[in-house]
Amino acid sequence: MLLLTGFRLAEGRTLQWSQVDFENRTLTLDVTKNGKKHVLPIPEYLHQLLSRRKEAAKSNFVFPGDGKHGYLIEIRKNVGRVVKASKIAFTPHDLRRTFSNCLESADVSYYAHKKLMNHSLGGDVTGTHYLSLNVERLREPEFKILGE
Repeated sequence: MLLLTGFRLAEGRTLQWSQVDFENRTLTLDVTKNGKKHVLPIPEYLHQLLSRRKEAAKSNFVFPGDGKHGYLIEIRKNVGRVVKASKIAFTPHDLRRTFSNCLESADVSYYAHKKLMNHSLGGDVTGTHYLSLNVERLREPEFKILGE
């Protein structure tokens, strides 16, 4: 999920099914680091993974956990298994960095890159007042890095 969306760890693990719109193929984060709602297109591969996961869901959370919050908290064992199998050491934030590097390598525009990463445009007048970077305009740049 983190690799395919660029989500921060907290955004991924607290994702609820109510934030997944299968019909419009979007993910909506209401609570983000920068305090702004973030709507992201769902690539086909992720759509398939989420659809299968939803069929077996027994929780409101996409990644349920046994703790008091109901979502997955501890991921070290899972990351450790992937590191062991792949022989590539990484952290969850490295997956976000990889997503960002893929956007840059695919020549995704500066503004689309910032929007897909949910980075603030700050006082950038062009980005905040002139460009319309809605979810539909973000589909092509995001899917471009996935070869869709």
